[in-house]
Amino acid sequence: ARRSAAHPGRDWLVYVDEDDDRSVLSWGEAGSRVAALASLLGALGVGRGDRVATLAHNHPDTVLQYVAAWAVGACIVPLNAGEDAGRIAYVLKHSRAKLLFTRAEYLDRVEPLRAGLPDLRDVVLAGDRRRGYTHVDDASRAPAVAAAVPVADDEALIVYTSGTTGHPKGVVLTHGNLLVDARQIAAWHALGPDDRLMCVLPIHHVNGIVVTLVTPLACGGTVVLCRKFRTGSFFPLLARER
Repeated sequence: ARRSAAHPGRDWLVYVDEDDDRSVLSWGEAGSRVAALASLLGALGVGRGDRVATLAHNHPDTVLQYVAAWAVGACIVPLNAGEDAGRIAYVLKHSRAKLLFTRAEYLDRVEPLRAGLPDLRDVVLAGDRRRGYTHVDDASRAPAVAAAVPVADDEALIVYTSGTTGHPKGVVLTHGNLLVDARQIAAWHALGPDDRLMCVLPIHHVNGIVVTLVTPLACGGTVVLCRKFRTGSFFPLLARER
């Protein structure tokens, strides 16, 4: 909120898709969209202490969902869209996720699981609309809801281990964890508002989230978010985006 108010026209997030198409989201635009999404979450009964899962890929929509959930004191549970249905169902059930943000292309994977997920009350879509689902664009019509302000010890993120020797384990990170990590990364690398960090890792991964999303939030810099890592375009993209 402070960054959006102080530098509304400055680039916050540059998105590069798999076709090398580029779009830019300013701090001011991001602030408005986060506030609208936070109101939508509040209208759907999501607040402090609730878990909000995401099943998506690297995209500005996903980043905004993370920040909006944090703004209302909810905890993000990022899911790997490459996992099998059993693993996705296990994480959703174990985390007691109350709401899932996903995209229409992943609905066929979600729908068969819902009967076994009593805590999952809502599925909210980004991208294409589907009849019968709340869409992230409905946030513009959601009434403003006063949200509880999170504190440092509140849960912010639950990342699940790979589960190679048993069920995945949920690792809980608080707001304080994320901020300490981001501030120390920024301090160690002397990062500030004029610096740009490129994210090629998947943002369901803790490195992609903390290093290249939360750190620019902390230092006021810019994220260059790639849909995925592409060998042929990596170095030209670094040069182009500085």
